Amino acid sequence: MKHKQKLVDQVYDREPETGDYIINIVINRYEDIFNNLDPAPFKRRDLNSDLIRFLEDCSSDIPLKNKIILQFQLPAPNRNENMEALITKGLRTYFSFIMNTFSRKIRLTNERSLFFVVISFLLLLIASFMANFDTADIFYLTLNEGIFIGGWVFMWEAISSSSIKKREIRNQFRQYKRFFGSKIQFRTQTVF
Repeated sequence: MKHKQKLVDQVYDREPETGDYIINIVINRYEDIFNNLDPAPFKRRDLNSDLIRFLEDCSSDIPLKNKIILQFQLPAPNRNENMEALITKGLRTYFSFIMNTFSRKIRLTNERSLFFVVISFLLLLIASFMANFDTADIFYLTLNEGIFIGGWVFMWEAISSSSIKKREIRNQFRQYKRFFGSKIQFRTQTVF
């Protein structure tokens, strides 16, 4: 764990006062942040897919317990404070929308898991009830085994949905919650 922290410290700068990790994003113009095919105004526009991938990759490097700063760097002549305020609002709107999407997915996963548990118990109950009849009919025995196996399959799907899949969605939700709460800065690009 300490080795990973050391690597993160080597790759990402930190703000001296707060210790927050800084994700530097170099752009040439403000439009580079958003999807070029989306005609909506900046405050409701989708983000550029390459930027989303970059932010998610960087965020997965930095432990979720640490705060981040999204720092956009662009050439001095292209800076516009009014545009930066509009873009900050657009970024927050986008992150909020994605958080709502993940919340909805978590709720649907919970509902689906509950449905699978109910179906599983019904199938296992039916299979147990059918097992009480003493018969040598191959069709009846096959049907009973099929219902019994189906019950366990539904139980596994409920466990899988409620633990494995939901955990992934919850991690993505936390990641976007961190993006939503992050400080967004615009800086003049430094030339080396």
